[in-house]
Amino acid sequence: MRKKIKVNEHIIDKVQSKIDSRGDINQFAMRFLINFGISYEVLKLSKENFVKKEYIEYSMKQCIVSLISYIETLLRDIFIFILKERPGYYDLVTKEYSLTISGELDKGNKYLLAEIFNFQNIKDIERAFKVLFESETFFEEIGSFVVNKYDSSDKIIKKFSLDKSLPNWLENLNEVIKTRHNIVHDGNYNLIFSEKKLNEYQKCILCFGQIFSLYVAYNFNLPVIVIEYDKRKNPAGAEKNKAGS
Repeated sequence: MRKKIKVNEHIIDKVQSKIDSRGDINQFAMRFLINFGISYEVLKLSKENFVKKEYIEYSMKQCIVSLISYIETLLRDIFIFILKERPGYYDLVTKEYSLTISGELDKGNKYLLAEIFNFQNIKDIERAFKVLFESETFFEEIGSFVVNKYDSSDKIIKKFSLDKSLPNWLENLNEVIKTRHNIVHDGNYNLIFSEKKLNEYQKCILCFGQIFSLYVAYNFNLPVIVIEYDKRKNPAGAEKNKAGS
């Protein structure tokens, strides 16, 4: 994590373009899901149509790079959203880590704080969000957060948390971030894990992104999509309610 950021026109434009193009949290959370789905389908098509092992491995590498890009973008967007919605968050974070933004341009733009943190780094993700929570760490808070999940196979609502439902999620998150780094910075990097491990990485990123989005929605009293399950086993569909109601 950089302790200080020097403001220039490029950084201002970069941050502002993100703010202007994202919309509300529902929009960028949905974009995360759409991007994930596209990546999943492209990899699936590659496996179905390519015979050469090298081609499939290349597709797997690109899938990993995309996964981290999607979760990095979502985390940064949520961070900016919190800066925007919660007065005093900027001061909390900068005071906690002695961070400074310097330069003659737009010193008052608190969203520039998002450029100090690297959202492809476990420690920086922890630092960026920890001050929001009462738990010892951000990952402890998110890992223990429980939501209701509709199980289509058993047709019932089940309790879901990252820690209990995906016990190795944080280890997998750390692994896939490091793997992405190796792929990007070493053109000859040789993948040494199985498709099963890639599936674990995909599930980890997908669930982490959704759980954190829901956590933010509940804590900021935002609309969320819930599923109403009819005991007569006639699905009632999706209904939009206020979080926490």
